[in-house]
Amino acid sequence: MNAEQIANLLPEFWQEDATDGSPQQALFHVMSDMLTPAEDQIDAIDITLNPLKCPAHMLPFLTRMLGLDPLLPFVMARENQIDQAALRLLLQDTPHLLDQRGTQGAVIRALTIALGPGFEIDEIAALAGGFHVIVKCPKHTQNSAALIDAIIWLLKPAHVTHDIEWKGTDAQSNDP
Repeated sequence: MNAEQIANLLPEFWQEDATDGSPQQALFHVMSDMLTPAEDQIDAIDITLNPLKCPAHMLPFLTRMLGLDPLLPFVMARENQIDQAALRLLLQDTPHLLDQRGTQGAVIRALTIALGPGFEIDEIAALAGGFHVIVKCPKHTQNSAALIDAIIWLLKPAHVTHDIEWKGTDAQSNDP
């Protein structure tokens, strides 16, 4: 907003006295200079909040804003972290994933976006009416067990327990 636009918002007697070199004109220029950084940020809000276009330092904020707090340690970690491109896609798909929360499809979709294809879920009706699932993961994802567990906890139904197994190995991670 420039000085003239600011002056037009004020009563007429302020506008009439705002001649070149007047204190009012100087005040309008100061106000304009103060508003410019805020206006620039408002103009860029669509880029700032778009996970595919935002600066990398915004990704943890967007992760928390979209309710994916359990993934924050993997967003900010140095080792075994989620790939930035995969995180951007996961954040982009979050509304759909959260809409489908509690379904096998949501869990598999999130794991596939984060780590690649090859995940399967086997449902087992546990004793005493509870439900248990086994998430079978590709062998190459063994170093990402904590990330896999966080994604499963985030999207599975609360009453369902789970184990993680890797295809082609005897390795298994038990649900606590």
